[in-house]
Amino acid sequence: MIRRNNTEIVLKESGLIAMSLRDMREGILDATIEETKGMILCELAEDINQISLILNSYIREISQVISHYSAGDMTEKISSEITFKGDFLPIKNALKKLDSSLNQTFTDIHELSVSIDTMCNDIDLSSDTVANNAVEQAGIVEKLVQNMEEMDRKTVENTAHSMKAFEYSKEALTEARDGNNLMNQMITSMKGLQESTEEIRSVTDMIQKIATQTKLLALNASIEAARAGELGKGFAVVANQVGMLAAQSSDAVTKTSGLLQDNFEKVQESSSLARQTGVSFETIQNSIQKISGVSQNIAEASTIQKTHFEDTMKVVNELSGLIQKNAAFAQETSANVSGLNRESEQLKRLISQFRLKGMSKAILKNQAEEDRQDKDRMNEMISKLQTCKGMVEMDQILKAAITSKGEVECFFVNDSNGIQVSHTIMNQDLLESDTLDFKPSNPGDSHLSKKYFRQAVLKPGVIYSSQDYISGATGKLCRTVSCSYQNYDQNTMILCADISCEF
Repeated sequence: MIRRNNTEIVLKESGLIAMSLRDMREGILDATIEETKGMILCELAEDINQISLILNSYIREISQVISHYSAGDMTEKISSEITFKGDFLPIKNALKKLDSSLNQTFTDIHELSVSIDTMCNDIDLSSDTVANNAVEQAGIVEKLVQNMEEMDRKTVENTAHSMKAFEYSKEALTEARDGNNLMNQMITSMKGLQESTEEIRSVTDMIQKIATQTKLLALNASIEAARAGELGKGFAVVANQVGMLAAQSSDAVTKTSGLLQDNFEKVQESSSLARQTGVSFETIQNSIQKISGVSQNIAEASTIQKTHFEDTMKVVNELSGLIQKNAAFAQETSANVSGLNRESEQLKRLISQFRLKGMSKAILKNQAEEDRQDKDRMNEMISKLQTCKGMVEMDQILKAAITSKGEVECFFVNDSNGIQVSHTIMNQDLLESDTLDFKPSNPGDSHLSKKYFRQAVLKPGVIYSSQDYISGATGKLCRTVSCSYQNYDQNTMILCADISCEF
């Protein structure tokens, strides 16, 4: 009889152990075998419970460390209170190596980002200076081009004017030569006039002599006529008239000689002036000839200068084009550097999201304070939910509460069978644009496989806080807190809340 009873007990205990092992095979490691006094398979049950406990601690520790790493918290370490044994030891060593590698890598990236940021700032400043200088140079060259164009226009005008001046000087030289020739002819004519005047003076002298002789002959004739008496009266009258004509001729000759003398002096003076004018004309001719030579040289030099100016204008225009291209390139480079600077800032912001060992911004987690906050938060919500009589009222309470709970990602409620009986009430302030593909659970969804549900059922009234994990809603570090309570008709409900973790 005793043997039959023992067999039944062993079968019963074996069934419990087999059920627990099936749960473990399915990944449910929080199901334990309740050990009773006198249990035949007590040691086996204890070993299975210990295995479950150890595996739970390993999984909790590994998932918590990896979750922190994936969220950017590189300061999380494997707890020294948990001893990894046997085949689990390489996992611990790998996590340590991963911790060291990630911290070193991100530290190097952080230092590199700071160095890049400094270089970008320096390059940005230099690029701005180069761009500003290039713009100023372009402005200066543009003014130079304008001045050169004005000078080129003036050079063209000067060339045309110098050519006209050369033509005018040639015409003036021709006129001066013609004037000089006319002056020479006038001098020659004056010489002839002077010679004619000299000849006229000789003739007047001769007439004066003839008049004097005539006067003497008339006087002699008068004397002879007086001697002749009556016979000589007629002859005396003729002699008297001849004497008078001779006197008048003498007076006329005297006056003509005076006029000829005056004319001779004026002719000499005019000849002197004509000679001086001829000398002046020769001097003017020589000067005009020199001016013509200078004008020709200026015209030739202006033509050469015009050619050089045209070549210079081509060079200046090419230089202007190059400077404008350089200015545009410098501005483009400055814009690219500004973009690189923005990318560097973005890199710094990305790196700043990671908390590395030794960084001053690292915050030590106060587990006791965290547990107290979870307890206060859950008790407050349960006190409001216990009197709810339907999904609508339940959703209203959750919506009203989440607006004042900045760190809460969402609230939802399950029944004792793991079926969600409320909507998932999300905190809109925590949602990000890159999580639009996230779909919260809905009423009717099953949570039987979730550890936060199982722990709340196994430990009624005890607040359970899951190990940290990455939230699907925000992509940040998060933990789920759950606790069971009795509603208005004494049915068991489980309140669940996802809490954002800060580090």
